[in-house]
Amino acid sequence: MNRAFLIALREFLEAVRSKSFWLTMILVPLLALGSGLLSSWLRDNRAQQLIVIIDQSSLAAPALVEALDEETARRGQATFGIVPAPEGIDANAAPEEIGASLAPWLDGDRKLADGRQLYGAIIVPRDFSFVAEGAGPPAQVQVWSANPADSGLQSFVAATLTEEARRRYLMALGLDALTLENMNAMAVSVAPYAATRGGGVAAVSLADRLSGLLPMGLSFLLWISILIVGNRLLTGVIEERASKVMEVLLSSATPGEILSGKLIGIGMVGLSIIFVWLVSLIGATFVAEGELAEFGRRIISEFFSSGLIFFFLFYFTLGFAMQASLFLGVGAISNTLNDAQSYLTPLMIILVAPFAVLVEVQRDPSGMLAQVMSWIPFSTPVVMMVRAPAGAAWWEILGTGVVLIISTIFVIWLMARLFRAAMLRTGQPPRLAELARLIWRGSAAG
Repeated sequence: MNRAFLIALREFLEAVRSKSFWLTMILVPLLALGSGLLSSWLRDNRAQQLIVIIDQSSLAAPALVEALDEETARRGQATFGIVPAPEGIDANAAPEEIGASLAPWLDGDRKLADGRQLYGAIIVPRDFSFVAEGAGPPAQVQVWSANPADSGLQSFVAATLTEEARRRYLMALGLDALTLENMNAMAVSVAPYAATRGGGVAAVSLADRLSGLLPMGLSFLLWISILIVGNRLLTGVIEERASKVMEVLLSSATPGEILSGKLIGIGMVGLSIIFVWLVSLIGATFVAEGELAEFGRRIISEFFSSGLIFFFLFYFTLGFAMQASLFLGVGAISNTLNDAQSYLTPLMIILVAPFAVLVEVQRDPSGMLAQVMSWIPFSTPVVMMVRAPAGAAWWEILGTGVVLIISTIFVIWLMARLFRAAMLRTGQPPRLAELARLIWRGSAAG
């Protein structure tokens, strides 16, 4: 066993000496923090999008202008700014013709008089009405945009004019402006409560909401660490086989000691990365100020005070050991990285599958899908990390934990056999049908 720990120490020190280890440990939190600050800065400093309003009916423009004025008073700058139509645009033409004539400005081929680009146009036809007249529906308002994929302008127009249509309808029924203002100001206060074990009730706090969202973040952290470290395991074993380092290791340690040493060493690497990330997050939240820093402090407090850290360590350790041993097995039967690709495809499906249903599990942690996925060993760490803090029954936590422990030991045992039989193997990588024979041969060799 001492040899296994020596191999683990060697694996850990090799990783620590590599540039990729430090880049991963430093750049990932910096990129995460930078992307958050950048998106916040871009949101607060986004340039105003310029639009033209051509209202042939004279009914819609006042409501649109008023809505933008209210947004300006509330935020300091409205999302959309109104500019006059470019010179030469015939405001009395058919709406389609007006839109077509604005195309050079919308495409960016031509600029406005002050050099800025036109983002969109709202064209209200002459026969527009807030209330349908006759047998057909009212004429449609046309929204032209430089970016059809962005539905922001369309949503603004639809919401504003729909509210104006309802206001006019209620006024037509005899309601005065003061009554309408009071109606719009009406709001029902709703306080969320949750049933507790034993039949009690408790108000839902921010900590309760974080206890549902934080495990999802920890699940993704587990996934990221397995991908980072698993890839290093895979390439390391392939390189050691190619450079004959594996033969040197075999001269002083058994295959089981080599495999367990590599798992322990690479596990230490994964935990070290996560530890540094968490310490960096804690340090940043307590040094910084503002709403974002306060939110980060609440997350950290919830992580340590709710017992979530124990669930995380348990599921991280077992999930990491199971998935990492699979990467080791793939590396043992592959001569090159190209050979490993055919085995990595099903392995990546196993890794990604639980995350495809994670949102549904978080939404309904007691549902049939969540319960079934909890008992599938490869998805247990991810799914139960979300379900356990959400109030899963004690027998589910205990039962799935026992199944996960047994499954992890079984997978490591299988990979140890494969590792023993295949690490000195030469020639073409085995096909999937040959793997069972290799595992059996590894048993005989042991």
